Amino acid sequence: MKILSTWKEIASYLGISVSTLRKNWKNWGIPIKLLPTSKYKKPMITEEKLRNWMMSN
Repeated sequence: MKILSTWKEIASYLGISVSTLRKNWKNWGIPIKLLPTSKYKKPMITEEKLRNWMMSN
């Protein structure tokens, strides 16, 4: 199970730009978890969860 842990990886998997993903992921209902780090919140989702989301939408 591969984990996508950057906005760039997730956007690339979806075939969209990072800015589009960051603006719309909540509205689209993508189940990305934001993990706190020392400077920012890091996105994280498995390929399986992302694939399941894509198939249901």
